[in-house]
Amino acid sequence: SEFNDLLQITVTQINLASNELYGQYGFSPEKLFKKIDEPIVDLWDRLIQISNTLTSSCKDLVSTIFNMYRKKIQTMPVSLNHHPVRGGFLKHLVTTSEISMEILKHYPSLDRDLVLSGILLYDIGKVKSINDDLLPGHTDEGKLIGHIVLGRDIVIGTARSVKKIPQDTLIKLEHIILSHQGI
Repeated sequence: SEFNDLLQITVTQINLASNELYGQYGFSPEKLFKKIDEPIVDLWDRLIQISNTLTSSCKDLVSTIFNMYRKKIQTMPVSLNHHPVRGGFLKHLVTTSEISMEILKHYPSLDRDLVLSGILLYDIGKVKSINDDLLPGHTDEGKLIGHIVLGRDIVIGTARSVKKIPQDTLIKLEHIILSHQGI
């Protein structure tokens, strides 16, 4: 149409883009946002291999949590502010835990399972703090409670169902989660 002698577009209908409606024309939400370069399946396999190196009851806890939130862990960014890249959380988990495993070799007196479990779970609350929208944002829980407390709640709640975790180990894991950002 025309307005003030200039051509303009008049929108009479708009649809939310989805794979179902527009996939046949080449639309994919993955093409809209940056994503990690590595294949998700390869990073997931590496993450599972790392968690399988745990020898204590922490292995059951970590595996249970990772299985509960698998899809979310594989797709969400590590942060909404820095590195807002799809799959960034999974890459961050793999990278930090692989680096830690190398460093832990130099400190045999440390409880390897506790340290590695803490590294794998310290940010797990982000699975409830970041939503699944096409352009991720914070959930109400994330805004009001925060990923640190949400992560502690995930670990404690899951530990109740796993039931093999010694209380002192659980308290130390809780400490790692709650103190990782100076709280």
